[in-house]
Amino acid sequence: MEKVRTSFLIFVMILTMSVPAMASQTASPPVRNSRSTIQASGLQQTKAKAIVLKKSTSKKVYVTRTGKKYHSRKSCRGLNRAKKIYTSTLKKAKKRGLKKCKICY
Repeated sequence: MEKVRTSFLIFVMILTMSVPAMASQTASPPVRNSRSTIQASGLQQTKAKAIVLKKSTSKKVYVTRTGKKYHSRKSCRGLNRAKKIYTSTLKKAKKRGLKKCKICY
């Protein structure tokens, strides 16, 4: 437990030290008219949405070498007889032509 707490405190310290540096890098230059301000803030919102979408598309799924389905749980009964279970992303599984498992989805 102590190791986890120490790791968390180190993470928080690193995060707080890097935030001011990151803020100065991402800050947009002063804008003179209100229309440009709206456009600049809209651009920042668009970037934030793109980052959120990128994270959600890389969902972890479980597949087998020769299977025809992907699974959301490693403990799915559809994987009982599998000798080896591989971790993949949802995007890659769909690209391979795999269908979702009816048991765990």
